[in-house]
Amino acid sequence: MPHTNPLVLTLGLDPVAFAALDRLRREHFPPERNVLPAHLTLFHTLPGEHEAAVRDALAAATADVRQAPHFRIRGAARPV
Repeated sequence: MPHTNPLVLTLGLDPVAFAALDRLRREHFPPERNVLPAHLTLFHTLPGEHEAAVRDALAAATADVRQAPHFRIRGAARPV
């Protein structure tokens, strides 16, 4: 059965960018709301039942990129 929870698409950050952005997040984001490390959300609610199409679209969109970006797709219930 296809995954039907909404999907969240985030872009992976290289270690240097992640460290700098995470430091800024800790310094400037309200501590009571700072429960995640720095991240870059591209899409917050993609239709989970179209996960395969989303993956195919990402692969096609990054096919000509020398070093394809690292994407993480996760549903509300489980990482993918």
